[in-house]
Amino acid sequence: MNNYVEVYHAAAAETKVEITDKKVTIHGLRFENNHSSAVYVQLFNAPSSAVTVGTTVATRTYLLPASSVTQIEPRRFLEYFDKGVTIACTSSRTNATAPGAAATCTVWFSKN
Repeated sequence: MNNYVEVYHAAAAETKVEITDKKVTIHGLRFENNHSSAVYVQLFNAPSSAVTVGTTVATRTYLLPASSVTQIEPRRFLEYFDKGVTIACTSSRTNATAPGAAATCTVWFSKN
């Protein structure tokens, strides 16, 4: 048995989604891109109030090829986010431009 909390969000455009504003350890990630163009998912070690998409540097950025699923299984990925977790979906690695469609994101984490 584990103590993961599983959170689903559809991140779109420059819309930022706060998963939590607490200290957490991320155990795994899953991103689904059902669009015909690649998108980028940016993860920030910050609450959403501290994130300006396109200006704030992401802690991690993941390229999602067109029509793909990217998954990092729980127990194969551990990363400590001490300020919270906010995600955004964009059309390039560092901008705030809306992608053609949202990516569905799943984050497995435990509160510290």
